[in-house]
Amino acid sequence: QLLRPFPQYGGISNFQQNASSSFYHSMTLLVEKRFSNNFNLRLAYTNSKLIDESSGRVFGVTAFIPPVQNAYNLKGERSLGESDVAQRLVVSHTINLPIGRKERWLGNASGVVDAVLGGWSLNGALTVHSGYPLALTSIGNSGIFNAVLRPNSAGRTSKLDGTVQSRVLKYFDTAAFTVPAPFTLGNLSRTLPDVRGPGRFNYDLNLSKRFAITESIGLQLRADAFNLTNTPYFGAPGLQLGSTTFGVISSSSGERQFQFALKLIF
Repeated sequence: QLLRPFPQYGGISNFQQNASSSFYHSMTLLVEKRFSNNFNLRLAYTNSKLIDESSGRVFGVTAFIPPVQNAYNLKGERSLGESDVAQRLVVSHTINLPIGRKERWLGNASGVVDAVLGGWSLNGALTVHSGYPLALTSIGNSGIFNAVLRPNSAGRTSKLDGTVQSRVLKYFDTAAFTVPAPFTLGNLSRTLPDVRGPGRFNYDLNLSKRFAITESIGLQLRADAFNLTNTPYFGAPGLQLGSTTFGVISSSSGERQFQFALKLIF
């Protein structure tokens, strides 16, 4: 106890320093094409890297500001940021279907046919991005009131091959880490440099039609499909060495959903 900082206290909370720095580099690409046949296509791609000493909360990914292992060595916290997304691609499209009065197909349609088949549009957005970096912790006791203890690295990569579905019970090589000896700190960086959490693939689709009531008033009927392909978005694996769930993915979200709406526009 006498060797610990502030030995007169049995424990200290909020022992931290509100100081940090970050570096962000990226390459962005935006391509948009408006075709003559009522079809618009937009592609946005970002390749980036975020390095920092502390990251804020990532909603749905991290629950709090990452704690510091050694408040006397904040440079030791420098790593990939927990909010870093290495690659992100968004492809969106708008298609006004050429069906109905004055369109390519059924251009001379009657009022009833045009009301049923004309004026439909199809809009969609595909989002694909890589996973977030993983911040591992460990059981143990360093004896310096630190808010978190990190594992020791065995000196080899913990990356495993295969799909996420094939690795839900062992997402990474859990044997690549060891619990630090008592009264020592782990040598692993704040986030893993070579293993990320599961990425995301999501395609949303919208089908809508507008009915004209008067020149300035209309009704819009729409049907939305969220995650049309029903591709699961797996949660992060267990991150604490010494836990029975270490390396195990036990959650997923993003199941396919449908929504129907009728909107009055005036």
